[in-house]
Amino acid sequence: MHFQLLGPLRVSHGDAEANLGGHKQRVVLAGLLLNTNRVVGTDELIEWVWGEDAPRTAAHSIQIYVSELRKALRPLASKELIVTREPGYVLEIDEDDVDVDEFERLVSEAALDLQEGRPNEAAERARAALGLWHGPALSEFRYDEFAQSTIRRLDDEHLAAQELLTESELATGRAVAALTRIEALVEAHPLRESATGLLMQALYRNGRAADALGTYQRLRHRLGDELGVEPSPHLQQLEDRILIQDPSLGQQPPSPGSRNPYKGLRPFGEDDAADFFGRTALLAQLTSRLRDGSRFLSLVGPSGSGKSSAVRAGLIPALRENEVPGASEWAIAVMTPGSQPIAEAVAALRAAVPPDVDVPPGSEPRSLTAAIQTCRASGVDLLLVVDQFEELFTLVDNELTRQTFLDILSESLAAPGASLRLVITLRGDFYDRPLLYEGFGPPFAESVVSVMPLTPSELGEAAAGPAQRSGVAAEPQLIAALVADVAGRSGALPLFQYTLTDLFDRRSSTTLTLEDYQGLGGLEGALVGRAEAAFATLTPSQQTGIRQVMLRMVRIGPEAEAARRQVPVRELSLLPIDGADLHSSLNTFGALRLLSFDRSPDGTPTVEIAHEALLDTWGRFRHWIDDNRADLRKQASLAAAVSAWSEAGHDADYLPAGAQLAELELWVAATDLGLTEPEHRYLEEARRRRLLQQEEAATAAAHTRRLTRRARLGLIGLAILIVAGLAGGLAALILSGGEGPRVALVYAGRGDQAFGDLEASGWDRALRELTFQAEEIIPIADSTDEIESAAAAGFDLIISGGILHGGIAEASADYPDTSFVQIDMVVDGPNVTSYLFAQNEGSYLAGVAAALETRTGTVGFLGGMNIPIINEFRAGFEAGVRATDPTVTVLATYPPATVTTPFARADIGAQAGHFLMDQGADVVFAAAGITGWGVLDAIAERTDLDGTHRWYIGADVDQYLLTEDRQRPHVLTSMVKRVDEAVHRAISDFVDGELEPGTRVLGVAEGGVGLAASGGFLDQHQAAITAATATLADPTTEIPIATGPVIDMPEEPLPATEVIVTFDGETCDFAGLEAITLDEPFALVVTNTSEGDAFTGFIPVLDETLTFEDLQQRSVAASANDVPDHLDLFRSQGMAGPPGIRSVVVTLDAGHWGAFCTTATDEGNVAYPAALIELG
Repeated sequence: MHFQLLGPLRVSHGDAEANLGGHKQRVVLAGLLLNTNRVVGTDELIEWVWGEDAPRTAAHSIQIYVSELRKALRPLASKELIVTREPGYVLEIDEDDVDVDEFERLVSEAALDLQEGRPNEAAERARAALGLWHGPALSEFRYDEFAQSTIRRLDDEHLAAQELLTESELATGRAVAALTRIEALVEAHPLRESATGLLMQALYRNGRAADALGTYQRLRHRLGDELGVEPSPHLQQLEDRILIQDPSLGQQPPSPGSRNPYKGLRPFGEDDAADFFGRTALLAQLTSRLRDGSRFLSLVGPSGSGKSSAVRAGLIPALRENEVPGASEWAIAVMTPGSQPIAEAVAALRAAVPPDVDVPPGSEPRSLTAAIQTCRASGVDLLLVVDQFEELFTLVDNELTRQTFLDILSESLAAPGASLRLVITLRGDFYDRPLLYEGFGPPFAESVVSVMPLTPSELGEAAAGPAQRSGVAAEPQLIAALVADVAGRSGALPLFQYTLTDLFDRRSSTTLTLEDYQGLGGLEGALVGRAEAAFATLTPSQQTGIRQVMLRMVRIGPEAEAARRQVPVRELSLLPIDGADLHSSLNTFGALRLLSFDRSPDGTPTVEIAHEALLDTWGRFRHWIDDNRADLRKQASLAAAVSAWSEAGHDADYLPAGAQLAELELWVAATDLGLTEPEHRYLEEARRRRLLQQEEAATAAAHTRRLTRRARLGLIGLAILIVAGLAGGLAALILSGGEGPRVALVYAGRGDQAFGDLEASGWDRALRELTFQAEEIIPIADSTDEIESAAAAGFDLIISGGILHGGIAEASADYPDTSFVQIDMVVDGPNVTSYLFAQNEGSYLAGVAAALETRTGTVGFLGGMNIPIINEFRAGFEAGVRATDPTVTVLATYPPATVTTPFARADIGAQAGHFLMDQGADVVFAAAGITGWGVLDAIAERTDLDGTHRWYIGADVDQYLLTEDRQRPHVLTSMVKRVDEAVHRAISDFVDGELEPGTRVLGVAEGGVGLAASGGFLDQHQAAITAATATLADPTTEIPIATGPVIDMPEEPLPATEVIVTFDGETCDFAGLEAITLDEPFALVVTNTSEGDAFTGFIPVLDETLTFEDLQQRSVAASANDVPDHLDLFRSQGMAGPPGIRSVVVTLDAGHWGAFCTTATDEGNVAYPAALIELG
């Protein structure tokens, strides 16, 4: 089909044309065509059709227009083109079917042809692009508001295309044709400087130099009179060159628009062989080894050392010239691995073999094996070139795919009578990776050819040779300066090439000069200057868009290294970026050779950053990457999930749920990376699914409550769950009926981004994979009654855990035929299985991460209490640190013994955090419950104060998901207990009849503990983390007990009116108390609470003589309810202590009463005075 917007709106297919109806209906189609494959909201369509005067029935009218358009298009299309999708409609067509898109593609290709010295091809494409115009763009919508910005853009692009054709014709010597066209253009647009410059050149080449100078003067006067400005420096220089009759303005010496022999940031290709200089010695080495019978060559060198260019522009052309006997007959297939190396290899072979050799397409291992065998059977000598071989380790996620690909290569090379030869290029920092594979490693080691830096003389050849071949000289001083700047500098060749490319483009004569080089700012100046200049030309919205686009072209590898990513252009078009802005930005950066445009093996248009050098050299881009490194990994993970969902036919089982969905929602809310429309749709479908499940759960809960009431009345004999507890007890979520054992999960529910979501995740996974009758039970209060009721209802297996610890012990004794699972706590019983987690192993990994990330060489550990279970955390952490870097110091501390609730005091955690940071710790691991959150707050506060970044490692759950915005940048990772694994394992074992009573400990080997991937956990350490994980999975590995120093925190600071007082049972030794004067004497009221004794107020002391025992009995016997409102003083300032503290009131002297809470210590009873009361 063909959609025409360049002129009147038309839709045709062959000779058939659609009847598109009236104007309003045509506006709807035009709007959809300007936004192909993107959802256009109904509200937006209404605004385009009626503006501010929309009738009440506008939405209905839009539905009618769309319906009529569908009817009109159906006879011409094989599928429904206009699809309803909230909140409107999307026109799903191939973009090449729209003349606007075809026009812009042809113009872009023509510009690239002209830049790379193919003016005939450029002219042909420019003519084809202009031939698509059948009148003014969107001619019937010239006065419709919705079309104005597009019309302006297309009109400008139409002018630019005419200029491009003129420039191409000038470059091919067709000056007369160029003059006719450009004269008409300047007459219509007399202030357009680019057109005037071309007219001046056309006049000069037609022998009319005086007319060319007159054209410049007319423009100069017009600009001065109408705008008050002078012509651009480019036009001023052009006038000067015409005045001196610069020979470069003629046709024979290359003009500034002629072919540039340098390649910018892209590698040399086979077609560039004539411009490839400086690698004679390397090529001689490669061809010599092939002549000597080598079947495998591996070019290994740093990024930017010229490996790809040496193979593509050096070795392959030499082989085609038969410099290795017989090589001119070889079929040479060139590929990069990408994420599907087998499919890429098959596609490359199909393209390389002779037409009479049938190599079927395919992406399975057998397809590649068959392709190689077919070549051998057909007598085809095959050379497979795998460029950027490191992609096999950075882009291929599936280890089996990687192993299989390497096995096929090694086996094919070693096969008797093999016809395969293999040449690979590999970055030096990946040299060790192929060696790890048993079959591939040995031949790889023998095949290595080290790509050394170019020598000074080779650099001189590479700089001067291409220019001389193009008729341009290079000053010796320039060559010397370039060689001095590049020699000995790793990875500098891309900058070297780009600088020469820029010098060639900017030259004003037939000589490349040192002055011009210095004017660029040296080696980095050309690239950075071009990139910054390009960025500066963009509008603010385009700048925002190009940031999103370029970050999409970056992938973060397993060791946090940033690398290029080839992106389908369609993916970029689905970002929330205006289409015109996207087009303009890509063209701007592409014209400066900062981006490379290509097509994938299946013909899909792609774009990528021209070279990794841009990632490292352009500071602005590098900051974008550094600021979004973790987000880029998450975005890549999301994109992979969306792709899998799409390939599965949008199967709901591929949607995220529970903690995974919550984490994605949190990330989307926090990141400023744009998502594509499919990514948004993926998340929206997941939310819709969650809402549906919640509605089903609510319906099921109501149904359960009705059944429960009926059962209590004895109306029916159903095995149901008795609802009990406070205010109606619980909500039972019936998720499946069907067959299999009945299993109940008693837990705190979904949505907490902690244990609850983890339990739900394991439960959901079991539901997908296993057959059982499932019911979720969410108690309102304590879980004891609910577990008892579930057992009474006849469930076969009852699972409880997370934050719910009550009920299993009692119910398991009462119901011996029911199986129970308790998670994260030990409950003994012949029918109880308890799952614990090897926190020492998880903490070991936390120690590895801390040792790798510390910059001060000191890391800290805060435990909630100095007790065995917490010391397991400490032991693992210390062991992990020392195994990774024995020079790192580990400082451990605990809250002071005087802290009565050491796991629930964020303020004490903050003190501990500052205390450890004062000792030099820049990474702190906290296993201290709520107290640990205080450490994180202290780290954020300290970083705000001094600007030095520090890290926090959480425990038990992924604490990154629970943090505030201010804290989140400081969470390195968390040691996570995989409660989901325990739930899934328990159900799986029970369904399989393998669940045994007793205690099971899930460690690293069982997937029970690990490190969270969220937060700032840096991927450059992934290899070390993986190695440590493998060490822990080895059953012979033992983690030693903690032996490092424990440093004592200062005692808990007391309020101003409190001091430590030693009490020997009769008298108190006190100092520093400030008396509180009251109107009448009072005594302290202390009540016993679940967290210890708490001061709640005062009661009056009557005018009577009271003994110590009298006051003690009265104080302890009183309760908060005994205190009249007007005497309920200082309630919020009460003291709290562990159970067992005794409360006393003692006489200090004749005029005062003092009230204290005391507890025993090794140094005697320590008393905390709540107040000193002076009798009035």
